[in-house]
Amino acid sequence: SKHLNLYRGTHDGIQIIALPEVDASYPVNGYEITFYSKLAGSYTSGRALAVGVMTDPEDATTFVQIGDLIEPTTSYVKYKVRLNTYTGNGQYIAIKHTSTYGYYGNTYIDNLEVKAIPNCIEPSNPVCSNITSHTAKLDWEGTSASYNVDYRTAAYIDGIDEGFEGGL
Repeated sequence: SKHLNLYRGTHDGIQIIALPEVDASYPVNGYEITFYSKLAGSYTSGRALAVGVMTDPEDATTFVQIGDLIEPTTSYVKYKVRLNTYTGNGQYIAIKHTSTYGYYGNTYIDNLEVKAIPNCIEPSNPVCSNITSHTAKLDWEGTSASYNVDYRTAAYIDGIDEGFEGGL
């Protein structure tokens, strides 16, 4: 399997993955980073990842964390961090591997992607409740003023069933 393996021994130093420099004509706070991560090895706790921005990829002290620490589990989970709160002048997006106990173990990172934050940010934490044979209540968290909802019947086959798409 192709993935990045961050191995942590008991006395390893700081581990930081610095991505290539972002073009200065595109501010870093206009990007988001997504990746999958999981833990493996002798100890599967006490390790975390921090996403941030650096002004100098050779100097760990320039790392500025964005958002909360990510605490991977033993299964791959997708993580997304939007860099829109960053106000500095760094141009290197980075991931810092931390350990609270210094335990041995591996932290895998896979399918890393950096892209512009979309104009219409998708909602999170969708919940479907009060389901009947003809109705259902949909709730989610989000910051957009309106959303387009696209739903299909359980028997939907692309190009055959009409489905529905509408704005809310």
